[in-house]
Amino acid sequence: MKTRVHILILALCSWSLTLSAQTPDPIRFSSLNPLVSQYNPSLYTPYGGYVSFPLLSNLGLSLYNPSFRHKKLFDKDDSEKITTHAANRFLNFMSNTNNLLTLNFNEELIGFGFRVNKWFFSFSQQFKFEGQFYYSRDLWGLIIKGNKGYMGSDNPAYIDIKSSITSYRETAIGIHYKINDHFSVGMRPKLIRGVYNVNVPDFIFQLYTNPDDNSLLLRYRSMMNISTPISLVEEDSEGNLVFREFDISEFFTQLFKKGKTNFGFGIDLGGSYQINDHFKVSVYANDIGFIKWRSETIRIKTRPFAEDDYAAVEGEYEFNELTQDMISEFLAGDSLRKIFDFTFVDSCMKNLITIERVPYYYTTLTSQIGIEGVYRLNPSNRFIALFKGYIINKRLFPIFTVAYNGTYWNIIDVIVSYSMMQKSFTNLGIGIGFKFGPFHIYGGTNNIFSIFRPLNSSLVNYQLGISFAWSHKKYKETNIKY
Repeated sequence: MKTRVHILILALCSWSLTLSAQTPDPIRFSSLNPLVSQYNPSLYTPYGGYVSFPLLSNLGLSLYNPSFRHKKLFDKDDSEKITTHAANRFLNFMSNTNNLLTLNFNEELIGFGFRVNKWFFSFSQQFKFEGQFYYSRDLWGLIIKGNKGYMGSDNPAYIDIKSSITSYRETAIGIHYKINDHFSVGMRPKLIRGVYNVNVPDFIFQLYTNPDDNSLLLRYRSMMNISTPISLVEEDSEGNLVFREFDISEFFTQLFKKGKTNFGFGIDLGGSYQINDHFKVSVYANDIGFIKWRSETIRIKTRPFAEDDYAAVEGEYEFNELTQDMISEFLAGDSLRKIFDFTFVDSCMKNLITIERVPYYYTTLTSQIGIEGVYRLNPSNRFIALFKGYIINKRLFPIFTVAYNGTYWNIIDVIVSYSMMQKSFTNLGIGIGFKFGPFHIYGGTNNIFSIFRPLNSSLVNYQLGISFAWSHKKYKETNIKY
């Protein structure tokens, strides 16, 4: 039973502590970077061709956490030492149900592109990791205020969780076509090979404390799908599937070895219209697709509860609130399970969950839609307005960005941006690129303030890369009309 609980805690509870998917894209506003079409396949690539530097061509990390603020939870003294916490202030900053934490990491392994008259073709192979954790306020309410904050059947903690952890390799072929001086279109079909996935489409957990004897009463409904390179389960003496012991090195050893393939397909679509010499608009939809998971797939479910039917935990359990000692233990590296003594988890889950092997299941990619307008003041200065939205858990999470892009001597590429998103209005982005002949190096962030206050920023992201491009001037002079 302990192994079972450890894996569930790893897959669920750790997300509320480690993650804060927005795609890292500060360089998408660049006019010199050859990779801008990866963010909208209809955007023009101003070169005859390019080759990305292997493993360092497009490295990005992005953490998005609009609901969690370190400064809302803790009070500090003049020496910045934590003195106490303010539970209500911290929880009131969150939405009752719609809280999101996401993590994205991508690394382009190899990439290149080349022009054939009005066509531009590109090839890219990337490794991607995406994590999403969608939760209700009472998840943190139970951790901080304890079960004594939810006394009586009329005041239960209501925890609603949906999450997904996905790693996959993506092979994409980009096709851009300039129809005429006004219209351009593009697409990027993608072949996807999933590495591993933990998907929780449904997790409802309700709990309250009996004021007479401090006993816990719970009801919950959950389903979790897991696909990994190695088998996580084995049969016990009664023929039931149980989690087996394994070393983490076994997982990583098998990570990229051949087995059942988790194939998927995706596509990016875009279109651009050049209104006149100064104005251009474009629309796009990225990552429309799915992955079919087949390797070592299992499903974990709980038995359904009838209306108002609660399961009683064995014995009493009392935890009043988060204390200073607990905070110190956590900051020193102790786990939540040790700090809070979650022994009741074994009791409430005993004989209430089932594990079964399934032949396959599907997950969808995190789709993104956007519309972009560009005002070109002169050949060296542009202003951009971008509205985009990520579709997560059947909801649209919007982001609005305005940006300036300036190129100087065809060598220096500067980007300054400002973004607004859920509960976050102080996101000043900075990007810069240098082009020396065919050699191009760039880096940037959508929130420069996150460097100085990462625990109190909704968005923390960084992007950097190196590429080699050629034939910029010749093609620009002979083929482009603005």
